[in-house]
Amino acid sequence: MTTPTYFDYDSQCWIVDGHVQRCGHPEMMNCQCYGRIHEGEPATAEQKKQWDDRLSALRTTCHVTY
Repeated sequence: MTTPTYFDYDSQCWIVDGHVQRCGHPEMMNCQCYGRIHEGEPATAEQKKQWDDRLSALRTTCHVTY
């Protein structure tokens, strides 16, 4: 089972299949943002927990009415 793609708002990076994705800044910018520095690393336990917490919040706040 693959992990969904989500944005880590604290680190300002995308997590895809459980790994940090490189930022989209141009090479020559040398931005030093989280995605550039941690590209390819596994998501941290805190990043995974934040995602799980968001899913839990969605499950308890989204109600479908017919």
